[in-house]
Amino acid sequence: AGTAQLYNGVVQVILPHHFSLVTEEKGLIVQLTPRGDCNGLFVSEVSTNRIIVHELKNGNSNVKFDYFVKGIRKGYEQFKVIRNKENENNKYKSAKYK
Repeated sequence: AGTAQLYNGVVQVILPHHFSLVTEEKGLIVQLTPRGDCNGLFVSEVSTNRIIVHELKNGNSNVKFDYFVKGIRKGYEQFKVIRNKENENNKYKSAKYK
């Protein structure tokens, strides 16, 4: 997670080395939040080492943006989340107000 800035509509963000040590390449997800006016943002490349971010519609702004990269921890690729069976049939959870 962090903040970066486009330069003429594109930037390469180098991720911390420790991220690549503990994260699988497959299944990475990137979230971007522009901090100013632009045509929107997209990621053209993602790895455990870097992300490349562009402005949509061939834009050339220098907008700042926040980014969040998440992935699967190495060694946990086959891990299955344990879910409580009694809640599987409930589409909505109920809340009681006091």
